[in-house]
Amino acid sequence: LIAQRETQNTPPPLTRMENEYNFASLFPKGTSNEMRKRAAVAAEVFTTEELKILIRQDEILLSSERPVEGQRIIEKNKEVLLLALEARKKRESLGPYARRFPFSPYEAGKYMPELNLAFNPEYPGNFVLDTSAQDLVSMARINLQVESLRMTYKELEGSHKLTERELHHHFHNFLKIFSREEKDVRSFFSLEAFEADILLGDSDSDTISIVEVKKDDAGDLEEELFKACLYAIKWCTMKGKIGDTTVNLAAVYLPKLMSRLGSIKVRLIPGREFEILSVKIYDLAVWGDRKRGEDSSYRGKCSVCLV
Repeated sequence: LIAQRETQNTPPPLTRMENEYNFASLFPKGTSNEMRKRAAVAAEVFTTEELKILIRQDEILLSSERPVEGQRIIEKNKEVLLLALEARKKRESLGPYARRFPFSPYEAGKYMPELNLAFNPEYPGNFVLDTSAQDLVSMARINLQVESLRMTYKELEGSHKLTERELHHHFHNFLKIFSREEKDVRSFFSLEAFEADILLGDSDSDTISIVEVKKDDAGDLEEELFKACLYAIKWCTMKGKIGDTTVNLAAVYLPKLMSRLGSIKVRLIPGREFEILSVKIYDLAVWGDRKRGEDSSYRGKCSVCLV
């Protein structure tokens, strides 16, 4: 294409293709739709150096005499290439998360189709606890604390309408009961410009869990797990450990105590670029109420997985 451009008086058309990155999000406000489409394709097709060469070629063409219409076409094409060049420069200055996902985890709900394609999640069914682990919390202890949490929510609901932050606070305290150290349960954990609801485990270690909390019926738990996936990717790229890392995920409805568990496996490669190796999302689990004769097995499975 570059060789052809040297002998042509007019630029070749830019055809639309499927972009891995939404370059159009980097263009200035007020850019026309036509310019956005053409420049986004150019930014995807050409490297920064190739764009510079093409711009220089247009400048050479513009320096020679030609019909007004031909001049106008070349000027328009140069504008497109300049937009594309600036977008590529901006993208190259971004971190690995922002280069792949030009939106915050909080906005996951707006991009569910795109995230489904990126994550390609597996749905194994019910979560099955590995009971061979040596450091499992006893089921009796979990049952006692779950009942205590349930009663706390019930008493508070009798006096006022609970906010999501209140629900979050008491669930945070519930998880702290099972933690080995104070720092192993942190709420509103900062990931640069982002903030995860709850991070479990030592953030300097290789094993963490990320928990997203929602008030009953205030959102979709799968959407919350996708949000947690994005937080996990951000954490992996910030940590910078080359190789494979698995992060456990949970999304919890409160005060009903319903949850979906999941996990994401991320491979970090030199340059802090990453690959998403797998995402698993398990079925909805209800932490049953023994007083009403409900199955309580899931409460233990969910709690133990988290803590």
